[in-house]
Amino acid sequence: MKLAAIDVHKKMLAVVIGDGVTPFERQRFGAMPHDLARLEDWLKEHEISEVVMESTAEYWKPVWNRLEKGFRLHLAQAQSNAAPPGRKHDFGDAERLLRRLNAGELRLSYVPDIEQRAWRTLVRARQQRVEQTTRLHHELECLLETVSVKLSSVVSDIFGASGRRILHRIAAGETDPVALAALGDQRLRATPAELAAALSGDWRPEQLLILQLQLEQLDLHERHIASMSKTLTELLKVHQAAIQRLTAIPGVGASGAERMEAKSFATSDALASWLGVCPGMQQSAGTNFRRRPPRGNQQLRGVLWQMAWAAVHTKDSYFQSRFQSLVPKHGAKKAVSIIVHLLVRIIWKVLHQKEEYVEKGARATNAKALLRRATRLSRELRRAGYQIAISPILSTPSSS
Repeated sequence: MKLAAIDVHKKMLAVVIGDGVTPFERQRFGAMPHDLARLEDWLKEHEISEVVMESTAEYWKPVWNRLEKGFRLHLAQAQSNAAPPGRKHDFGDAERLLRRLNAGELRLSYVPDIEQRAWRTLVRARQQRVEQTTRLHHELECLLETVSVKLSSVVSDIFGASGRRILHRIAAGETDPVALAALGDQRLRATPAELAAALSGDWRPEQLLILQLQLEQLDLHERHIASMSKTLTELLKVHQAAIQRLTAIPGVGASGAERMEAKSFATSDALASWLGVCPGMQQSAGTNFRRRPPRGNQQLRGVLWQMAWAAVHTKDSYFQSRFQSLVPKHGAKKAVSIIVHLLVRIIWKVLHQKEEYVEKGARATNAKALLRRATRLSRELRRAGYQIAISPILSTPSSS
């Protein structure tokens, strides 16, 4: 079976084909759309069914999009195909890709299908806007502190309805504290006098201009977030059942459920390894010298840590009780990392096996867990000098 390997660059592609026995055949192509069409035809003429390429910046994506319908594709991480110092060559890199693919020495990247890539793009773009919005919130509050406007000291959310009205009126040129305080809602805990005192700032023209531009940018980001959320909801309509099952897990909200990419992994261990939430392995002479987790998917791992912290703060949940039992031995950070791994395994089970999450509460009710707990408690009592025997309580019929 003939294979093809592509060394991808911004303006050119170095392509080789071979079967590991006959000499390689080389061809150079451009990276324009018509060049990619010519590459596809050339591969089909040579009856190629499998193609491997390097994940070079963003340049591999148009090649992948063009070839994925007609070929079985592999995306190799560039570090796993590194050349010896002083021996790097475009066609040599492509030939090395083929040899290492045949030998199973390449570290391949996971590339989701077309549908999953579509909503992944939207989710990540929305997350970027959310992060930019958070940064704008901090910048606006710093600007208010600079001009001695203490609005955040008397209003819990300066970006709520009242805070927005006040900020927009300031940006329009109004600086009278009494007039600005009158814009506050009656339900605010702060009195009009307290609001007026907090709004007695000293604004300069350039600061008012910055405030106006930041408010415009904030409104724009929020419109973008709303638009992307609406489109994402339409894309994920067919997965609503899975999202509802995920949101039943403590700590997993709707936005977090939309970001989970677990359906393409055969086992929960494979998913945990891809996310980088399992112990690492660097074994020599039967000893593992490094248990630090692999790098994994940084974006999703950050989301999972947020979910885990939310889960352990969910009252009377299994995650909270498990976390509390782990903290004395491992510390909070290590305990949360264990909860993250547990959460990943549950998410995979919910998505892959389509099971509903059942909350067992702070104490497990199954027989094995109860026996383990009873054994542990009896061991502690024996260490304290007591003698105890474990026996189940026989249920007695209730008296009529």
